[in-house]
Amino acid sequence: MQFAGVYNRVLNKATGLQFAGLANKTTRFIGGLQFATLANMDQQAAGIQLAGLMNSAVGSKGIAIAGLTNIARDSSRIQIAGLINKSRYSSFLQFSSLNIAEKVRGIQLGLINMADSSDYAVGVINIIKNGEKSISLSTDQSFFTHADFRSGGKVLYGLIGFGYQPGAEKIQYALNVGIGVHVMNYEKFFLDTECEVLFFVDFSDKSFRTSSAMILPGYKLNKHWEIFAGPAINFASADKDDAVKTNGWIWSRSFNNEHVSTFFFGFKSALFYDISAACFLYMQIRCS
Repeated sequence: MQFAGVYNRVLNKATGLQFAGLANKTTRFIGGLQFATLANMDQQAAGIQLAGLMNSAVGSKGIAIAGLTNIARDSSRIQIAGLINKSRYSSFLQFSSLNIAEKVRGIQLGLINMADSSDYAVGVINIIKNGEKSISLSTDQSFFTHADFRSGGKVLYGLIGFGYQPGAEKIQYALNVGIGVHVMNYEKFFLDTECEVLFFVDFSDKSFRTSSAMILPGYKLNKHWEIFAGPAINFASADKDDAVKTNGWIWSRSFNNEHVSTFFFGFKSALFYDISAACFLYMQIRCS
């Protein structure tokens, strides 16, 4: 057990509890808890690292939690940071606004994920070197035209898009974000499932949202072009004065304090272009 008002330095190995007002630095932290208001810096780290700003290790086999960033060459457990996680290899979980790795055997969860290989990347934008990236034009039961970008690994992917409905009386614009799963993927046929949230706005004071779950069978026309179409279960939530006409097959509708909630069935269809093999901005970052 070590307590220091400013700094702990261990040349060999340390275990148990290390607490420092500013920083801890060890050659081998083999278990226990490290806590520092600024940084924990180790050659090899196990146990739990807690830092206000940064955790740094050549090899990390424990849990690293930092307010700003975690940096490790090899991370075999968990990295959680407010801004950036960076690791050459990750085998369990990276959770941050931005996750960067080379080979990921676990889950990346963040706004932006970057890796050479990562099958389970859950984010709005996933820059995976051996993954999939596509742009699409789609429509739904409300005949909103959506331009979407999908990116991810072999199993999970994220999507973000913008929708427009010409001639709509009230709300013409929509922003949609979501995640999807590649359930089946054959030479010509595939099956995806997607969950997304659509935010409909008119850039003034009117808005409402729709949450959707979809099953999307598709067909590969050639190397780049694909189509899909399938049913959707939707839940719309809005104030009475802001709601637009709900298109689709209404299952139920309820009113509560000037608020309206609607369950309804619909569809989604899309034509999209796979840009995985095309020229695409990709940053390959290696950890030292």
